[in-house]
Amino acid sequence: MTFLSARNQHLYYGSKLNPARIANNNMISVTIEYFAVLRERAGRDNEQLQTPSGTAAELFAELTERYQFPELASVKVAINDEFADWHAALSDGDSVVFIPPVAGG
Repeated sequence: MTFLSARNQHLYYGSKLNPARIANNNMISVTIEYFAVLRERAGRDNEQLQTPSGTAAELFAELTERYQFPELASVKVAINDEFADWHAALSDGDSVVFIPPVAGG
């Protein structure tokens, strides 16, 4: 399964939106689902978002800035119901799910 460990956090916390994409108004529409602590911080289960983000990492960085997501040891990403790489390209109409680690027993 694809996830970011603490040592790979720079992949999303250090991601910046592509300025060329913003300048050209290359926005895409994505549906995002949130779980656990991410849902609590976002204050919603899901949302439709217009974004200039081109990858899952860029989108997570954008959302982290917007909702002040906490730094987590690992987060998984799924695009269109399949686990994906953080650098996978996003397309208009994609469904993106960020899955944080969950505690419990």
